[in-house]
Amino acid sequence: MIRMTWWSALALEFSREAVSVEKAIHTALADVKNVTPSARLIEVSPDLVGLTDIADLVGVSRQAMRKLMLTHPETFPLPVHEGSASIWHLAEDHAWAVWNRASSFLMVKHAINASAMPTP
Repeated sequence: MIRMTWWSALALEFSREAVSVEKAIHTALADVKNVTPSARLIEVSPDLVGLTDIADLVGVSRQAMRKLMLTHPETFPLPVHEGSASIWHLAEDHAWAVWNRASSFLMVKHAINASAMPTP
């Protein structure tokens, strides 16, 4: 995960050969800094995440994220493992969330707000 500004982050996936994990991380970070000098490494981890993790990243509840997943099956990334606890690749879900954030987030927010409003 690379921090771009105080309010945005970018998840990147690297696959490279190196003599050590440290060397692979350092060369990947150097490549990113050549393109975006202000980038700052904030996390290195396996990119496997659950629905709650994706919801946290997008800034919605788990229930809202599940609704987005179910209402956008043609574009929502397929899980790496599907079961009682499905998991996804963070990089794919982050890209999907960024691409769909404006329209999807506003639709979910509107739906949540509409369902929370008392009926006359």
